[in-house]
This record gives sequence, C-alpha cells and structure tokens, in this order.
Amino acid sequence: MLAGLAIIATALFFNNNADFVERANENWKDGMSWHYTGVQEPDGNPAITIKRDDNSEFIIFKMKK
Repeated sequence: MLAGLAIIATALFFNNNADFVERANENWKDGMSWHYTGVQEPDGNPAITIKRDDNSEFIIFKMKK
C-alpha cells in the first residue's frame, strides 16, 4: 500500500514538473550541477523555487557549471 502511494506521488511529481526535469537533465549532461546559492531571486536557470506569503519567489539551490 505504502509503495503504491510512493509510486503515484513520484509519477505525479514528474508529470507536473516535466519541463523542469527535462531541462535539469539536459543541463546535467552539459556538465552543470546543483550549487548552494543562499537566498536569491530566480534568474531563469533551473532551480527549485519557494513561494513566500506575498507570492514572491526565491531559490536556495540552482544549476551552474
């Protein structure tokens, strides 16, 4: 039961974030990796964004060479 729920959750994540996953994989193949940046505004590179209460976004990790 728990394994089935985990599979469904993973499938939903990848389905909802397909563009992000595809671009991150392409960048990985091009030699990029995840780096800690501290709190910053998103700059268009693949990053996991976090929304504040005022709907502005920030990142902590992003991909770079």
